[in-house]
Amino acid sequence: RDAFDVVFCDLNLPDSRGAGTVAALRACAWEAAIIALSGEVRREVALAVVEAGAEFCLVKGEFKSLELGHIIGQAIRDRREEINRDRAGFIVEQSLDGFMVCDVRGTISTVNRAFCQMVGQQPRDLVGTALPDIHLPEDGEIPTLERLRRIIRQGFDRFETTVRHRQGHAVEGEVSAHYRPDNRGEILSFIRDVTEHNRLSRSLGESERQKSAILGAVADAVISID
Repeated sequence: RDAFDVVFCDLNLPDSRGAGTVAALRACAWEAAIIALSGEVRREVALAVVEAGAEFCLVKGEFKSLELGHIIGQAIRDRREEINRDRAGFIVEQSLDGFMVCDVRGTISTVNRAFCQMVGQQPRDLVGTALPDIHLPEDGEIPTLERLRRIIRQGFDRFETTVRHRQGHAVEGEVSAHYRPDNRGEILSFIRDVTEHNRLSRSLGESERQKSAILGAVADAVISID
């Protein structure tokens, strides 16, 4: 089946009218830009039509051919950008790693399901929260606000940190953070839970130290054979 870049939709069809027509068309032409046309459009109708999925709602006879070319191009660009945002949002939400967005002051604005599970909280509990409220800095670790300033200055940073679970225990995370200067500046971070990995590494290191201490205390020679 052929794909279309743009579809014109009359809001006054014999068997369908208004926003319902646009919604039905959007369901079967997901990737196409939709431009709705009507002889007369009230503001509330135009808002409903755009909410239903149209990129533009135009009144017949109130635009010129040159303007229409510009409108078509803009509608196609807007639709492609929206599709890309939807796909990116889906990928982030399905990610096994936590995802978080905060502003330059450290106020959280977006989290995904994995991050909520990591800290044992719901999105409504985290959005609007300041990062220092869930951050558990270890000895020698850069303070939260200083870390944010470094990310902004460098544009990117990768580090390990610790956050507080709702039940009080610490969760160790490996963070990859990027600064995006548009929209008044925001920091996008992926956080991988490395608590168990670090615990096993510490346990293995302790076992090796104990083995070395035992061997060092033995007076006779010890030979290990596989």
